[in-house]
Amino acid sequence: MAADCDSSALIPVETILHSLLAHARPVPQTETLPLEQASGRVLACDLEAQIDIPPFHASAMDGYAVDSQNLGTKQCIPVTQRIIAGQQYTTALQPGSAARIFTGAPLPEGADSVVMQESCVMDGNTIKISTDVQPGQFVRFKGSHIKKGDIYLTKGHPLGPAAIGLGASIGIDKITVYRRLNVTLLTTGNELMAPGTILKPGQIYDANQYLLNTLLGYLNCNVTIMTPAKDNLLTVKSVLQQACSGCDLIITTGGVSVGEEDHIRTAVEDLGELVLWRARVKPGK
Repeated sequence: MAADCDSSALIPVETILHSLLAHARPVPQTETLPLEQASGRVLACDLEAQIDIPPFHASAMDGYAVDSQNLGTKQCIPVTQRIIAGQQYTTALQPGSAARIFTGAPLPEGADSVVMQESCVMDGNTIKISTDVQPGQFVRFKGSHIKKGDIYLTKGHPLGPAAIGLGASIGIDKITVYRRLNVTLLTTGNELMAPGTILKPGQIYDANQYLLNTLLGYLNCNVTIMTPAKDNLLTVKSVLQQACSGCDLIITTGGVSVGEEDHIRTAVEDLGELVLWRARVKPGK
């Protein structure tokens, strides 16, 4: 069996990915961006929390703040204050009393629990609690999500919506990221034509260029698209040499089989080194 038809010589995709990553080198250059412009980028340094999240003990429910250890057997509990989200000052909770409180509001000193309003019956300025009260119930305690000094995002972390939101929650307005990768995209083939032109016999539209350009856009790359190269070794080598200028990565599509008009492999071997060849994947190899 010919070597190019021997399936045992094909390289598993996982092996190829491992090798590609082993050869890859991260770009050293960084830039600092406003947080809202950093989505899709890669974090260039560890981020340390400068505050606790939450920054104070906060109610997780609309209800009543109480001291679970000081309720006793009282049937009617006086409500002595009302606390809303964003309130800067609260009065310490009087023993045996409750504070009307809303989701996100700071827990008053002396309270350790929140009873949701559905478990209370209001009677004038007093409430009756219909369930047992456990210490800490429905309370988001200071620093329970993130503690001051914690590394909450590490270098190399991709900045998606959750990471951007986390940065905002900690008060970050600027963030240092790696610069975008500069990628040159080259398709090859005498038969390729741009969408919108009229096809002549033997021609097809260059769909791969549009597919790969879109994928690279999702990855936040700066993409340079070369004019499709004709199936000629000297042409392909010349275009590859041009593409090397100022880019981090060249992606080619087409011209990599074993036919006499497939010139990418020969051009790569002439200009540099062929590290991987023939993947165990269909279609193609």
